[in-house]
Amino acid sequence: MPLGVTFSFLISAPMVNEVALVLLFGLVGWQVAVIYLVSGLTLAIVAGWVIGRLGMESEVEDWVYQIEMGAQHRSSQRRRWPAHDTDQLQAMLIEQVRHTPPTRPPTR
Repeated sequence: MPLGVTFSFLISAPMVNEVALVLLFGLVGWQVAVIYLVSGLTLAIVAGWVIGRLGMESEVEDWVYQIEMGAQHRSSQRRRWPAHDTDQLQAMLIEQVRHTPPTRPPTR
């Protein structure tokens, strides 16, 4: 993946998220929320473009590319839970349900 795109995502993902937008909308109104959204996306796009134009892919450590290649290889294989893990989980859940007292609706 190109470095500029990666940095663009890393800048925009925590900055422009739905929680921040909803909070801004609720606290200060939709005008400020829209300004925040547009400025955040603009900043991320410009920063990603600048980093992409710098051509800094050679500065990335080799182990980063090895992780990416390994993740792609493992993602093609389906993850299966070992049988003993699911049996342990099921036993723990059953034990928890047995020891949980029944809940009663509040009386009025």
